[in-house]
Amino acid sequence: MMMTDAQRAASKRATERARAALKPGDKIRVTGCGGTVATCRFVGFDTKSDGSPSDWICSRTRDDIHASHIFRVNGVPTSFRDDPAAHLADIFNSDAGRNL
Repeated sequence: MMMTDAQRAASKRATERARAALKPGDKIRVTGCGGTVATCRFVGFDTKSDGSPSDWICSRTRDDIHASHIFRVNGVPTSFRDDPAAHLADIFNSDAGRNL
């Protein structure tokens, strides 16, 4: 399913917020496909083949993290989405969220 222009724009805004806030070594907690949850150490942002910055966040073991999937930074509930309160409520009010 392709993203709409509005979704792409929201994704870019989340990336820019994360780019301004995250520092190497930050511990991030993220959601993934299939409801998975992972804890990673932020290393930086990936680069495209032409050397320009990418929207993908890298950890020591992953290079497929997007800012819109982060819900904790250094143990503090955090969202880089346009409506962070709604994002965090969706995560922490779910059955799975009780253990996050």
